[in-house]
Amino acid sequence: MIYKELAVEPEAIEDWKDLRQLLSYLGFAQGWQLSKFPKKWKLQVYESLKARLAEQPDLFTKAELYLGKFDDYQFVSAGRSYQPEDSWVRNAANSHRENPFGCVLTKKEPGNADFFQFHGSEADEYLKGGHVAKIPRTKEALSLAAAPLLAPSVEIMFVDQHFNSIADHGPVFSELVKVACSGNEPTFIQYHVVKKGDKAFFCSLMEKQCRYLPEDQEVIFVRWNVQDQGENFHSRYVLSELGGLAYDYGLGTGSSESETTDLYTLPQTFSSQRMSQLLVGNANAAYDFEDAWSLSKTGVQPVRQSDARFRELGILKM
Repeated sequence: MIYKELAVEPEAIEDWKDLRQLLSYLGFAQGWQLSKFPKKWKLQVYESLKARLAEQPDLFTKAELYLGKFDDYQFVSAGRSYQPEDSWVRNAANSHRENPFGCVLTKKEPGNADFFQFHGSEADEYLKGGHVAKIPRTKEALSLAAAPLLAPSVEIMFVDQHFNSIADHGPVFSELVKVACSGNEPTFIQYHVVKKGDKAFFCSLMEKQCRYLPEDQEVIFVRWNVQDQGENFHSRYVLSELGGLAYDYGLGTGSSESETTDLYTLPQTFSSQRMSQLLVGNANAAYDFEDAWSLSKTGVQPVRQSDARFRELGILKM
Protein backbone atom coordinates (compact mmCIF):
# COMPACT_ATOMS: atom_id res chain seq x y z
CA MET A 1 0.00 0.00 0.00
CA ILE A 2 1.17 3.53 -0.74
CA TYR A 3 -0.33 4.86 2.51
CA LYS A 4 1.05 3.09 5.57
CA GLU A 5 -0.21 2.80 9.13
CA LEU A 6 1.86 4.51 11.81
CA ALA A 7 1.28 3.46 15.43
CA VAL A 8 2.50 5.79 18.18
CA GLU A 9 2.52 5.08 21.92
CA PRO A 10 0.48 7.90 23.53
CA GLU A 11 2.96 8.35 26.40
CA ALA A 12 5.77 8.88 23.89
CA ILE A 13 4.27 12.33 23.20
CA GLU A 14 5.85 14.62 25.82
CA ASP A 15 5.01 18.14 24.64
CA TRP A 16 3.74 20.29 21.78
CA LYS A 17 7.02 19.89 19.89
CA ASP A 18 6.45 16.13 19.71
CA LEU A 19 2.97 16.73 18.31
CA ARG A 20 4.40 19.12 15.73
CA GLN A 21 6.98 16.52 14.75
CA LEU A 22 4.33 13.82 14.47
CA LEU A 23 2.18 16.06 12.27
CA SER A 24 5.13 16.51 9.91
CA TYR A 25 5.11 12.75 9.25
CA LEU A 26 1.42 12.58 8.41
CA GLY A 27 -0.41 13.39 5.21
CA PHE A 28 -1.01 12.09 1.74
CA ALA A 29 2.30 13.47 0.47
CA GLN A 30 4.25 11.81 3.25
CA GLY A 31 2.46 8.49 2.86
CA TRP A 32 1.66 7.91 6.55
CA GLN A 33 -1.67 7.72 8.39
CA LEU A 34 -1.87 7.59 12.17
CA SER A 35 -3.33 4.43 13.63
CA LYS A 36 -6.30 4.70 15.99
CA PHE A 37 -4.52 2.34 18.34
CA PRO A 38 -6.31 2.31 20.64
CA LYS A 39 -9.56 3.83 19.38
CA LYS A 40 -9.31 6.68 21.91
CA TRP A 41 -5.71 7.49 21.01
CA LYS A 42 -6.22 11.28 21.09
CA LEU A 43 -7.87 11.09 24.51
CA GLN A 44 -4.99 9.04 25.89
CA VAL A 45 -2.48 11.56 24.53
CA TYR A 46 -4.51 14.39 26.05
CA GLU A 47 -4.63 12.74 29.47
CA SER A 48 -0.93 11.86 29.37
CA LEU A 49 0.04 15.44 28.49
CA LYS A 50 -2.30 16.87 31.12
CA ALA A 51 -0.59 14.82 33.83
CA ARG A 52 2.92 15.47 32.53
CA LEU A 53 2.43 19.24 32.17
CA ALA A 54 0.24 19.77 35.24
CA GLU A 55 2.61 22.42 36.58
CA GLN A 56 3.17 24.04 33.18
CA PRO A 57 -0.30 25.21 32.09
CA ASP A 58 0.99 27.39 29.24
CA LEU A 59 2.81 24.45 27.68
CA PHE A 60 -0.24 22.22 28.13
CA THR A 61 -2.44 24.81 26.41
CA LYS A 62 -0.05 24.92 23.46
CA ALA A 63 0.06 21.12 23.31
CA GLU A 64 -3.74 21.04 23.39
CA LEU A 65 -3.85 23.38 20.40
CA TYR A 66 -1.49 21.14 18.41
CA LEU A 67 -3.49 18.05 19.32
CA GLY A 68 -6.53 19.78 17.83
CA LYS A 69 -4.70 20.03 14.49
CA PHE A 70 -4.95 16.28 13.91
CA ASP A 71 -7.74 15.86 11.33
CA ASP A 72 -9.88 12.75 10.92
CA TYR A 73 -8.45 12.01 7.46
CA GLN A 74 -4.98 11.66 9.00
CA PHE A 75 -6.12 8.64 10.99
CA VAL A 76 -6.78 5.06 9.94
CA SER A 77 -8.74 2.45 11.85
CA ALA A 78 -7.78 -1.11 11.00
CA GLY A 79 -10.13 -2.79 13.47
CA ARG A 80 -7.28 -3.95 15.70
CA SER A 81 -8.00 -5.54 19.07
CA TYR A 82 -6.63 -3.86 22.20
CA GLN A 83 -6.48 -5.27 25.72
CA PRO A 84 -6.54 -2.43 28.31
CA GLU A 85 -5.01 -4.64 31.00
CA ASP A 86 -1.81 -5.00 28.93
CA SER A 87 0.73 -2.28 28.18
CA TRP A 88 0.52 -0.32 24.93
CA VAL A 89 3.81 -1.86 23.74
CA ARG A 90 2.61 -5.41 24.44
CA ASN A 91 -0.64 -4.70 22.58
CA ALA A 92 1.29 -3.23 19.66
CA ALA A 93 3.63 -6.22 19.50
CA ASN A 94 0.72 -8.68 19.50
CA SER A 95 -1.18 -6.72 16.85
CA HIS A 96 1.96 -6.30 14.74
CA ARG A 97 2.45 -10.07 14.61
CA GLU A 98 -1.08 -10.56 13.33
CA ASN A 99 -1.19 -7.60 10.95
CA PRO A 100 2.08 -5.64 10.63
CA PHE A 101 2.03 -1.87 11.09
CA GLY A 102 3.98 0.25 8.62
CA CYS A 103 5.92 1.66 11.57
CA VAL A 104 5.66 1.67 15.37
CA LEU A 105 7.03 4.44 17.60
CA THR A 106 7.46 3.84 21.33
CA LYS A 107 8.43 5.89 24.38
CA LYS A 108 11.42 3.79 25.44
CA GLU A 109 13.92 1.66 23.54
CA PRO A 110 11.48 -0.91 22.18
CA GLY A 111 13.61 -4.06 22.07
CA ASN A 112 11.86 -5.01 18.83
CA ALA A 113 13.64 -4.85 15.48
CA ASP A 114 10.48 -3.57 13.78
CA PHE A 115 9.85 -0.74 16.28
CA PHE A 116 11.55 2.65 16.72
CA GLN A 117 11.96 4.94 19.70
CA PHE A 118 9.95 8.11 19.10
CA HIS A 119 12.82 10.46 19.91
CA GLY A 120 15.43 8.45 18.02
CA SER A 121 17.10 9.65 14.81
CA GLU A 122 16.38 6.36 13.03
CA ALA A 123 12.63 6.93 13.29
CA ASP A 124 12.84 10.41 11.78
CA GLU A 125 15.00 9.19 8.90
CA TYR A 126 12.71 6.24 8.18
CA LEU A 127 9.47 8.21 8.28
CA LYS A 128 10.75 11.00 6.06
CA GLY A 129 11.96 8.69 3.30
CA GLY A 130 10.46 8.70 -0.19
CA HIS A 131 7.09 7.06 -0.77
CA VAL A 132 6.60 4.91 -3.82
CA ALA A 133 4.77 1.60 -4.10
CA LYS A 134 4.49 -1.13 -6.69
CA ILE A 135 0.88 -2.25 -7.06
CA PRO A 136 -0.94 -4.66 -9.40
CA ARG A 137 -2.68 -3.13 -12.39
CA THR A 138 -6.09 -4.45 -11.36
CA LYS A 139 -9.17 -2.31 -10.80
CA GLU A 140 -9.26 -3.37 -7.14
CA ALA A 141 -5.62 -2.53 -6.40
CA LEU A 142 -5.58 0.75 -8.37
CA SER A 143 -8.68 2.06 -6.61
CA LEU A 144 -7.84 0.67 -3.15
CA ALA A 145 -4.50 2.47 -3.19
CA ALA A 146 -6.27 5.81 -3.70
CA ALA A 147 -9.07 5.17 -1.18
CA PRO A 148 -7.50 6.98 1.83
CA LEU A 149 -7.01 10.09 -0.33
CA LEU A 150 -10.33 10.03 -2.16
CA ALA A 151 -12.76 9.27 0.68
CA PRO A 152 -12.20 12.56 2.62
CA SER A 153 -11.70 14.69 -0.51
CA VAL A 154 -14.31 17.06 -1.94
CA GLU A 155 -12.70 18.21 -5.21
CA ILE A 156 -11.22 15.39 -7.29
CA MET A 157 -9.55 15.27 -10.68
CA PHE A 158 -8.60 12.13 -12.57
CA VAL A 159 -6.11 12.74 -15.38
CA ASP A 160 -5.30 10.17 -18.08
CA GLN A 161 -5.14 10.90 -21.78
CA HIS A 162 -5.73 7.27 -22.71
CA PHE A 163 -9.18 6.88 -21.14
CA ASN A 164 -11.31 4.29 -22.92
CA SER A 165 -14.50 3.28 -21.14
CA ILE A 166 -14.85 0.07 -23.12
CA ALA A 167 -11.42 -1.38 -22.46
CA ASP A 168 -9.11 -1.07 -19.47
CA HIS A 169 -9.96 2.35 -18.02
CA GLY A 170 -13.71 1.99 -17.55
CA PRO A 171 -13.63 -0.60 -14.74
CA VAL A 172 -11.00 1.38 -12.82
CA PHE A 173 -12.97 4.60 -13.30
CA SER A 174 -16.09 2.97 -11.86
CA GLU A 175 -14.19 1.74 -8.80
CA LEU A 176 -12.49 5.10 -8.23
CA VAL A 177 -15.81 6.94 -8.33
CA LYS A 178 -17.35 4.49 -5.85
CA VAL A 179 -14.45 5.04 -3.46
CA ALA A 180 -14.65 8.82 -3.90
CA CYS A 181 -18.36 8.76 -3.05
CA SER A 182 -17.83 6.71 0.11
CA GLY A 183 -17.04 9.82 2.19
CA ASN A 184 -19.50 12.07 3.96
CA GLU A 185 -18.81 15.22 1.93
CA PRO A 186 -20.42 16.12 -1.41
CA THR A 187 -17.90 15.23 -4.09
CA PHE A 188 -17.12 17.15 -7.29
CA ILE A 189 -15.38 14.80 -9.73
CA GLN A 190 -13.72 15.67 -13.02
CA TYR A 191 -11.87 13.47 -15.50
CA HIS A 192 -9.42 15.20 -17.87
CA VAL A 193 -8.45 13.64 -21.19
CA VAL A 194 -6.99 14.55 -24.56
CA LYS A 195 -9.42 14.99 -27.44
CA LYS A 196 -9.49 11.85 -29.57
CA GLY A 197 -12.17 11.44 -32.21
CA ASP A 198 -15.27 13.54 -32.78
CA LYS A 199 -18.05 14.33 -30.30
CA ALA A 200 -20.27 11.48 -31.44
CA PHE A 201 -17.52 8.92 -30.89
CA PHE A 202 -16.66 10.33 -27.47
CA CYS A 203 -20.32 10.39 -26.37
CA SER A 204 -20.76 6.77 -27.43
CA LEU A 205 -17.88 5.82 -25.12
CA MET A 206 -19.29 7.83 -22.24
CA GLU A 207 -22.81 6.44 -22.56
CA LYS A 208 -21.48 2.95 -21.88
CA GLN A 209 -20.07 4.20 -18.59
CA CYS A 210 -23.14 5.99 -17.20
CA ARG A 211 -24.81 2.90 -15.78
CA TYR A 212 -21.82 2.26 -13.49
CA LEU A 213 -22.09 5.63 -11.72
CA PRO A 214 -23.60 5.86 -8.22
CA GLU A 215 -27.04 7.42 -7.90
CA ASP A 216 -27.06 11.24 -7.89
CA GLN A 217 -23.34 11.42 -8.71
CA GLU A 218 -22.21 13.56 -11.62
CA VAL A 219 -18.79 13.33 -13.25
CA ILE A 220 -17.54 16.01 -15.62
CA PHE A 221 -15.26 14.93 -18.46
CA VAL A 222 -13.10 17.71 -19.88
CA ARG A 223 -11.34 17.28 -23.22
CA TRP A 224 -8.17 19.20 -24.04
CA ASN A 225 -5.91 19.78 -27.05
CA VAL A 226 -2.16 19.79 -26.62
CA GLN A 227 -0.69 23.18 -27.50
CA ASP A 228 1.95 23.52 -30.20
CA GLN A 229 5.33 23.43 -28.49
CA GLY A 230 3.41 23.06 -25.22
CA GLU A 231 3.48 20.58 -22.39
CA ASN A 232 2.83 16.95 -23.26
CA PHE A 233 -0.34 15.43 -21.79
CA HIS A 234 1.55 12.40 -20.50
CA SER A 235 1.40 12.18 -16.70
CA ARG A 236 -1.50 10.26 -15.14
CA TYR A 237 -2.85 11.51 -11.82
CA VAL A 238 -5.43 11.28 -9.09
CA LEU A 239 -5.56 14.81 -7.64
CA SER A 240 -7.52 16.46 -4.84
CA GLU A 241 -7.40 19.44 -2.51
CA LEU A 242 -5.65 17.19 0.03
CA GLY A 243 -2.85 15.85 -2.16
CA GLY A 244 -2.31 13.56 -5.11
CA LEU A 245 -1.00 10.34 -6.61
CA ALA A 246 0.94 9.76 -9.82
CA TYR A 247 0.35 6.45 -11.60
CA ASP A 248 3.26 5.48 -13.81
CA TYR A 249 1.19 3.31 -16.19
CA GLY A 250 -2.03 5.24 -15.82
CA LEU A 251 -5.53 4.54 -14.55
CA GLY A 252 -6.14 1.43 -16.60
CA THR A 253 -5.86 -2.29 -15.93
CA GLY A 254 -3.03 -4.39 -17.32
CA SER A 255 -3.30 -7.19 -19.83
CA SER A 256 -2.55 -9.73 -17.09
CA GLU A 257 -2.80 -9.88 -13.29
CA SER A 258 1.00 -10.07 -13.03
CA GLU A 259 1.45 -6.53 -14.41
CA THR A 260 2.29 -3.78 -11.91
CA THR A 261 2.68 -0.02 -11.90
CA ASP A 262 4.70 2.37 -9.75
CA LEU A 263 2.63 4.73 -7.62
CA TYR A 264 4.01 7.98 -6.15
CA THR A 265 2.62 10.33 -3.51
CA LEU A 266 2.43 14.03 -4.41
CA PRO A 267 2.64 17.06 -2.08
CA GLN A 268 -0.50 19.12 -1.64
CA THR A 269 1.17 22.15 -3.23
CA PHE A 270 2.11 20.15 -6.33
CA SER A 271 -1.38 18.68 -6.59
CA SER A 272 -2.92 22.16 -6.36
CA GLN A 273 -0.56 23.42 -9.07
CA ARG A 274 -1.54 20.63 -11.44
CA MET A 275 -5.23 21.16 -10.72
CA SER A 276 -4.96 24.86 -11.51
CA GLN A 277 -3.42 24.02 -14.90
CA LEU A 278 -6.62 22.13 -15.75
CA LEU A 279 -9.03 24.99 -15.09
CA VAL A 280 -10.64 26.56 -18.12
CA GLY A 281 -9.85 30.26 -18.34
CA ASN A 282 -6.68 30.00 -16.30
CA ALA A 283 -3.89 31.96 -17.97
CA ASN A 284 -1.53 29.20 -16.85
CA ALA A 285 -3.62 26.38 -18.31
CA ALA A 286 -1.25 23.85 -19.84
CA TYR A 287 -3.58 22.91 -22.71
CA ASP A 288 -6.28 24.33 -24.99
CA PHE A 289 -9.85 23.62 -23.90
CA GLU A 290 -12.01 21.62 -26.34
CA ASP A 291 -15.29 20.80 -24.55
CA ALA A 292 -16.85 19.43 -21.35
CA TRP A 293 -19.45 16.71 -20.79
CA SER A 294 -21.62 15.75 -17.83
CA LEU A 295 -22.04 12.05 -17.04
CA SER A 296 -24.75 10.73 -14.72
CA LYS A 297 -27.23 7.88 -14.49
CA THR A 298 -29.50 9.85 -16.82
CA GLY A 299 -26.96 10.02 -19.64
CA VAL A 300 -24.38 12.30 -21.25
CA GLN A 301 -24.98 16.01 -21.68
CA PRO A 302 -22.71 18.82 -22.97
CA VAL A 303 -21.69 21.51 -20.47
CA ARG A 304 -21.41 24.82 -22.28
CA GLN A 305 -19.31 27.79 -21.21
CA SER A 306 -22.42 29.98 -21.41
CA ASP A 307 -24.15 27.74 -18.87
CA ALA A 308 -24.03 29.05 -15.28
CA ARG A 309 -23.29 25.49 -14.15
CA PHE A 310 -19.98 25.67 -15.98
CA ARG A 311 -18.65 27.87 -13.20
CA GLU A 312 -20.49 26.02 -10.42
CA LEU A 313 -18.92 22.73 -11.44
CA GLY A 314 -15.45 24.11 -10.85
CA ILE A 315 -14.34 23.79 -14.46
CA LEU A 316 -13.90 27.52 -14.93
CA LYS A 317 -11.31 29.47 -13.00
CA MET A 318 -13.14 31.76 -10.56
